[in-house]
Amino acid sequence: MIVVIFTRSYNKKDYKRYTCDLSFIHLYNLASRSFSNMMKTPFRDSRFKGADWLNELFLGHHQRFYDALGVEKRIFFLLCQKIIETGAYVEHQRTKVSIEESLGIFLHTIGMHERHRNAAERFQRSPETISRHVHIVVEALCRMAPDYITPPDFTNVPDFIKNNNKAVPILQGFPILKGFLSPYRGERYHIPEWVGANRNPSSMKELFNRRHATVRNVIERCFGSLKQRFAIIKGLMPNYKLPTQADIVIACCVVHNFVRKHSAFDEIFESVADPDYVPPPEEGTSTQPLRRQMNHTDEGLMEQSVLRDSIAASLWESRHFPETI
Repeated sequence: MIVVIFTRSYNKKDYKRYTCDLSFIHLYNLASRSFSNMMKTPFRDSRFKGADWLNELFLGHHQRFYDALGVEKRIFFLLCQKIIETGAYVEHQRTKVSIEESLGIFLHTIGMHERHRNAAERFQRSPETISRHVHIVVEALCRMAPDYITPPDFTNVPDFIKNNNKAVPILQGFPILKGFLSPYRGERYHIPEWVGANRNPSSMKELFNRRHATVRNVIERCFGSLKQRFAIIKGLMPNYKLPTQADIVIACCVVHNFVRKHSAFDEIFESVADPDYVPPPEEGTSTQPLRRQMNHTDEGLMEQSVLRDSIAASLWESRHFPETI
């Protein structure tokens, strides 16, 4: 039933027409809602469904597929097979959403950091379906974590590292460290500072800082490639509860290592392969060199300082110039 209430103007002639117009607008809105409820007009009625979009990507150029989902076609289908083997997809499957579309939903939503509403429009599914399949794939990838997120075997050092005079002194020092081995304060540190004619260190402290920066750069490039593939890692995850956020990070790392293991050439990994590559700073982070003051009154930190000096001296004695980072 539709009820229309007309408001009196109380002798304000200028508002009579305005008040009447508002009443008819209100009537129109009520009638439209009632009509929509009776007719049940489809909301996502596009003929181009998510499965059609994925099929178009599969049959199209490899670069378009990579740009949309962040992995190669071969890696995508191999990952689909691995997800099926975990059993998570079969256990939670309730709708006619294929494993390919389910993984596509995850890679597009998490990789592009899409809101569920936007992903729902892209795949012509409800936001609830998008959320459910993101969680299904996340659970499956977390089940794969023991196979793809494992610590390295520190007992077997590769020969190319063992025979490298740059790495041996640091490798010998790490097992007895009690905390973070910081660089020397007040000396050149970041890689952009080691360019041009003054690229060679002039003291053992500078040489230690340069090697320290090289190791740090490797770590930054690893995380930089992870963030390139999964934009959601760069910021907040308001669509997910805290436990799910932790699982999403694990799932992203599994895909990251999966691609690393099974892909002979990956565009994102190649983009950070150059040792001189410096990931661009993110918004809100500092690009200033590390200036951490060590408290030498603490016995543990004093021992750390002595160890750092011994490593720096060993590096300086075995130095060979000119060298590259």
